[in-house]
Amino acid sequence: MMENEFLDINQALIKLKNKKIVFCYVNNIKVFFVKKKTNIYVINNGSSFYLKDNDFLEIYKNNKFMEYDDEISEYDFSRDDEYYGWKHK
Repeated sequence: MMENEFLDINQALIKLKNKKIVFCYVNNIKVFFVKKKTNIYVINNGSSFYLKDNDFLEIYKNNKFMEYDDEISEYDFSRDDEYYGWKHK
């Protein structure tokens, strides 16, 4: 992907379905998106939550996205897998 190449919402969803990480800025805050099974995991420094694809399309339809180069990851997504995979006995 070319540096600074922006993606629209549909292109971003395709990237997510192909197991890529995308991000955009919302109110000057970098927000990451990762496809996890049937949902999209949304994360920034202050919060994280899951969205259905249709909700993602509706909420972020006016944003411009970029593919994230995970080789220089600022965030360890595996940490969240471990946390959310834990279950009470």
